[in-house]
Amino acid sequence: MRKIFSLVLILVSLFAFSLKIYPNLIYNIEVKDLIFEYSFFVRNDLNYDAIIRIEKIDFVTDGKKYEFDLPDYKYSVKNYVDLDSYEFELKPDEEKRITLKFNIPSDFDGASGVFALKISQESKRGGQIQIRLNYIVPFFLRFKNINPIQKVDITDVDIRNLNFYLDERYGNFGTLITMKLKNNGNVVFLPYGTIKITSVDLRTTISEKEINSFDLVVFPENEAFYTFKIPEILPTGKVRFSVEGESYGMRFSISKDATINETYENLIVEASPNVIIFDDKTINTLKSILIKNLTSFKSEISWEIVDQKGLRSDIFKLYPSVLRIYPYRATSIKIRSNEREITNVGDRIFYLHLLYDGKKISVKSPLIVVRGQKLSPELKAKYLPEENSIELTNTGNCLLAIDINYSSFSLYNDIVLIPGQSKKIKLEDNISISRIILKYGIFGENKEYEEYIR
Repeated sequence: MRKIFSLVLILVSLFAFSLKIYPNLIYNIEVKDLIFEYSFFVRNDLNYDAIIRIEKIDFVTDGKKYEFDLPDYKYSVKNYVDLDSYEFELKPDEEKRITLKFNIPSDFDGASGVFALKISQESKRGGQIQIRLNYIVPFFLRFKNINPIQKVDITDVDIRNLNFYLDERYGNFGTLITMKLKNNGNVVFLPYGTIKITSVDLRTTISEKEINSFDLVVFPENEAFYTFKIPEILPTGKVRFSVEGESYGMRFSISKDATINETYENLIVEASPNVIIFDDKTINTLKSILIKNLTSFKSEISWEIVDQKGLRSDIFKLYPSVLRIYPYRATSIKIRSNEREITNVGDRIFYLHLLYDGKKISVKSPLIVVRGQKLSPELKAKYLPEENSIELTNTGNCLLAIDINYSSFSLYNDIVLIPGQSKKIKLEDNISISRIILKYGIFGENKEYEEYIR
């Protein structure tokens, strides 16, 4: 689901099986005429009758909050659209075509118009309400007959080093960045492009991030905030934040400089992939691990491999023995097993620790798995009502990959557990435990097993 609308569409995400709205949940329509029609469909996916009510509302967001009642917002077209149905009943699996009829005034100023539909679904059985849900479906109109004025600037950048300031949502490493943008034009800013972060003093690129439509939205004559996290730690000095790409086919390039006075003195690296597997077929294969320097330091690092008890292991060989890393660059190392054959039952788990002056410097230590015979994937799941969470425990002898599904909708993908490990997964409110399905399997293979919450 698009990040910018995650709060508005959370009910759609969790209960998409109750009322299907298609072909889209967010509509971006380009039109040449001011009088036109547009249709979409709704289908009742419940096992009993449902009453559907539709209401036209304003819709504006700044990335932090949502506004649904803005009678003076001149880019709202709520009052210029009519529906052929505002309330109706649907039988189970019955669908209905909804037609919107637009009549935009000829003196409408904007090259964009926005509004949303609030769709309510209510079902009763035996006179009692069984379910009542609200869905917000935004519409963005781009009027091709009106000349667009695209004037967007980055007005401020807030930077938080998570290694200094822990955030419950984003964790305790990396950098949390919030850009503030101002749209002084007459068209919605829906960018496809790239955010590039560079150090002016070091003359190097620190990080790049792709942005797609609805990741970032700035409404005409409004401000918006866009928050994202990068794993890199920004250096002291001047840092430039550049955004380049296209919005509605129009090129743009904007930037903003910020000065960082905080100094972070610890070296941090990130390794990928997170799991390296050696089995009978690849026991003597040379495999690559990419090491990314997340800081502005240049240094030499070393490593060690330990088993689950923390004891050093010499059954692997890494090349080179010492690695020189440079600011914000990635370098690869090679790893090979010294063993000629695998005799263990189940998976043997090892950890690769990357070191500087004897201290661990990796965000997360990659797992090295020696995959043996007679693998036994087993998972135990328990619901903890006082915490509204699920406790997952790997009771088998091999590495597991787990998906948590809510009916047909995916909540979490590829949770990894080593043998004997337990992990708690916090659930959102309003989730029925009986509808949760856990799909799991041996890591690196198909998830062919299912488990239900007991």
